[in-house]
Amino acid sequence: MALADPKVFMEATLSEMRRVMKLELEQVHERIDQMEGARERQPQKIPNLRRRERVQPREVRVEDEEPYGAGFDEENDRDSVVGEQ
Repeated sequence: MALADPKVFMEATLSEMRRVMKLELEQVHERIDQMEGARERQPQKIPNLRRRERVQPREVRVEDEEPYGAGFDEENDRDSVVGEQ
């Protein structure tokens, strides 16, 4: 099948592509409008800066603390895990 005029075929192809793209882009633009409308209806969450300023990080001094208390030693730890034999 030979084309009568390749230029006419190319113009017809481009015209059809434009038509299809226009339809597709209309759907995309409608969806974008829906999403923007939904976002505008929802209240924006504003971070509570005052609350963040009030909370101070706790300073931990590991070298001053004993994790199990003063009366606990490694032997007691082994006995509690392994049990008496």
